[in-house]
Amino acid sequence: MIIYGRDRKVVEESAVLGGTGTEIQRAMFDYDAPDAPKNCELFMEVEYPPGTGAGYHPHAGASEIYYILSGEATYNDNGVETKLHAGDTAVCYDGGSHSIRNDGTEPMRFLAVMFTSGEEK
Repeated sequence: MIIYGRDRKVVEESAVLGGTGTEIQRAMFDYDAPDAPKNCELFMEVEYPPGTGAGYHPHAGASEIYYILSGEATYNDNGVETKLHAGDTAVCYDGGSHSIRNDGTEPMRFLAVMFTSGEEK
């Protein structure tokens, strides 16, 4: 399966999980397609303009990985905040909690991948 960038669905979502601002989501594939990878809840490129972020939230039954492509992020990993930069990876395992926001002056882009921890969907 090939999915060209021009064909990727783009969605703008405000106040994600109680966060601030509007994030731009670019899905990597159609999650509901019959041949979509099993156990993959999401795989997308996300862009946060300055001042945008997702609220602190728990993960139950799924783990999520963020890979920072550009910009700088403030990441909360189970109550501990740290700065992330291009090339850094953050993992929130099943049962953990996290948040991410762009406190910088430039847009921040990252890849987000979430997969279920149990049986296939």
